[in-house]
Amino acid sequence: MLIWTKTLPILEEYQMLEFFAGKAQLSTCMRASGYRTASFDILYEDGRTDSHNSNFMDINSPSGFALCIHALISTTEKFLASFALKCSSWSAINQGTSRRAPCASLGLAGCPSVDSANTMASRTCLLLLLVTALGGAWLLEQPENSVLEFFPPFQTLLKMMFETCNATAAFRVKWYMQMYGGLTMKPHYAWANSASVRQLETPAPKRKRQDDDQPKVKTCEQYVNKDGKTCYHGNKNLRRTEEYPVRFGFKLVDMYPEMTSSPMGRAPFPNESEVPPALTSFLLMEDTAGYLEFSRIDEVFNYLRRGKHLLIPAHWREHVPKPM
Repeated sequence: MLIWTKTLPILEEYQMLEFFAGKAQLSTCMRASGYRTASFDILYEDGRTDSHNSNFMDINSPSGFALCIHALISTTEKFLASFALKCSSWSAINQGTSRRAPCASLGLAGCPSVDSANTMASRTCLLLLLVTALGGAWLLEQPENSVLEFFPPFQTLLKMMFETCNATAAFRVKWYMQMYGGLTMKPHYAWANSASVRQLETPAPKRKRQDDDQPKVKTCEQYVNKDGKTCYHGNKNLRRTEEYPVRFGFKLVDMYPEMTSSPMGRAPFPNESEVPPALTSFLLMEDTAGYLEFSRIDEVFNYLRRGKHLLIPAHWREHVPKPM
């Protein structure tokens, strides 16, 4: 429906997209190296007006998710998409609230922060699937104690990619951000659909001695709640560790040509004469309801379906339902 919206031209414009970008260090480094980029984060724009209630920089809003899709279909033939998904609900420090664990990654149902994070992660998985289908390279980054990689929609994505290629099509790597000039020894991991991501791997940095002149940077504080239980919460230094060091950004610049030349997970294209019309492919699609769990995709459909600039081709109209 985005393609049928006449006010949204599809241009092969972007070579790199950074989602959940924060201070957009990756985009800054890529632009400094001559690449065309775009960055997206809820921090950038309130995005609300009196007449429009959907924040277009929030992936959990209908317009925000639609904007992400539009950006991806406006990329060049070779491109990289980076996703530094908000990790708060997935990290160990939030486990008391989220109730998440590797064997229970869905968390506490009905908890607003958990439900919101599940929607965000589910929509991110759909975007990763779209990047793969477009032949692009993607990178999904998290701190090491995040259980996002056990989230069922992400596991479904990995399984689909493996079955499509009949081989490993996604790769995991771990590194220590301090080796790239980061504030702390905080370890990170990433999944990507290119084996080139392994170039990010670093050895563990040497720990400082207790009598070292450089003080240890604390990223969380301990406190006792009203029930007498010892708890922890992040401090201002924790947010600073979410910022990518410049050295890390330029490492991805160096990796860009190889990553964008070796993405995996997409089936080989048939000969042009064998490609059926889009409507035929749509009607032959299998039921994908299981892949859409938690994504609230009906909200996005209704948002686009009600668009006043939407022009549905005549031969498609009977197959596109009214808003639900």
